[in-house]
Amino acid sequence: MTITELLFATPTPSIFQIILVVLGVLGLILITYGIFLEKERLQDAVFMIGALFLAVYSYSADNIIFTTTFIVFFLGSAWEYYQIISGKHKHVCYPCTTSSSKPKSE
Repeated sequence: MTITELLFATPTPSIFQIILVVLGVLGLILITYGIFLEKERLQDAVFMIGALFLAVYSYSADNIIFTTTFIVFFLGSAWEYYQIISGKHKHVCYPCTTSSSKPKSE
């Protein structure tokens, strides 16, 4: 084997490594998509799935900071999803810009 073959040889990734990269890309796409969703219930569900995918990917890359970040992101989204489902979720407006919050003119 020559030196150029050693320097420019790329290892063939296993199917498991390919699946992990695909999970990471899907997680990125899902979280980005979730930002643009209007319905909070759907947004939190998409955030949970995306965060879970990215947590698995970052764990496989041995990155404890991003693994912890996405686990916390998953737990926060799961908590808000639970509150929405159970009816305990409250909206707080600072300042409210919806038409229902404006005083009615006489």
